[in-house]
Amino acid sequence: SRTSPQVVVTYKGNDNFGIGATNWALIVYNGQQKCGTTGNAPDPTTTIDVSPGCAGNGNDWTVDISYRYFLVPTSYTVDVSGTAPAPVDPNKMSFAGAWTQHSPTVQVEYTGDYDAATLKTLDWTYSVASSLSPGVNCGSLNDDSTPQVDGSGPYVTVDLTACPPSIGGGGTTPPGGTTPPPPPPPLTATYTLTVHFVDPNYGTSHDYSATISGTPPQ
Repeated sequence: SRTSPQVVVTYKGNDNFGIGATNWALIVYNGQQKCGTTGNAPDPTTTIDVSPGCAGNGNDWTVDISYRYFLVPTSYTVDVSGTAPAPVDPNKMSFAGAWTQHSPTVQVEYTGDYDAATLKTLDWTYSVASSLSPGVNCGSLNDDSTPQVDGSGPYVTVDLTACPPSIGGGGTTPPGGTTPPPPPPPLTATYTLTVHFVDPNYGTSHDYSATISGTPPQ
């Protein structure tokens, strides 16, 4: 998984301050809820991980800082500068899938507004299903491969033995040499690509489904 957003707290002041300061507690709030905490002193900095889902639920970011200085309890509230990561809009991305002809693989084709750096902040999985093999995982890619901004991948390997391109068809000659009825046509599979992402900054997810174009390699 990708890392969640972080808030960095920096101390500026007397270099000897840390000698008498103990029992640190630093808590991040987004104006609505607690979003992260640490007991590490800002010496001179400390980092607080922000809980997934917090970044999208508030815009009044603060850090409550408390400690004891030579046993005297002290506390501050400081504002957090900068901007929380912007949420990814699923409507600004679309996906298609196409068979390659050199091996039974499907090329994932991304189109959208987001650059490679943004796409890498998301967790990705891909899977292929067949209309003739319900409930069968025909192929999947779960190594968090990021979509390419030029639409050239990644690639999902498909098991055509478990999910054949067609079934049925053919016929036999009935006894007595009579003319056989025409054989029923084979059933042809329709393959579907599903692309799933999770946004760890916001704890949200989305699925895209697309019918795979082309035909599987023979």
